[in-house]
Amino acid sequence: TDDTVGAAAERFDPAPGRWERVPDLPTARSGCAAAAMAGMMYVLGGKDGNGQVLTMAECFDPRLGWWQVLPPMPTPRSACACSAVNSLLLVAGGFNGLEGTADVHAWDPALGSWQAQAPMQTWRVGAAAAGIGGKLYVLGGKTGVDSLMGECFDPDEGEAGSWRWLPSTPARHVYCVGGAVVGR
Repeated sequence: TDDTVGAAAERFDPAPGRWERVPDLPTARSGCAAAAMAGMMYVLGGKDGNGQVLTMAECFDPRLGWWQVLPPMPTPRSACACSAVNSLLLVAGGFNGLEGTADVHAWDPALGSWQAQAPMQTWRVGAAAAGIGGKLYVLGGKTGVDSLMGECFDPDEGEAGSWRWLPSTPARHVYCVGGAVVGR
């Protein structure tokens, strides 16, 4: 087994400026993605101690102090990108156990299910994602094309959303993280 997987979880309380343990994740893993949405923390995919790529999706409710196991993602993935956009949690790309993928799925907590979205224009492993202004921006990662261009997903265009290329970034970024600053 791989000793780089873990189930430990912590949260930071900025008022006293300290970290505190929360209950362990139900599934130990490495290479997962995480995002916050509607006061909850979601942890998606990754690899288990045997290197098996996971479909697991779990959600931590800080008010109740426990993890909920969600329905599994439609496809296994590690090193994927995810972010909240509107009331959906979007997970894009990653490694599916055989190859990089361009697949995109949305978790809708109101429906309690996953829905397929339009795939990215290229597969990406180890990319960063940020939800800004009702759109998903995915940048960097190892890609299926030799390009520094990111992609932008608009979930409101077409039946399953649509993607467009973004201008090239100044440098290549692989296994990176990203986020958005409110108001910027």
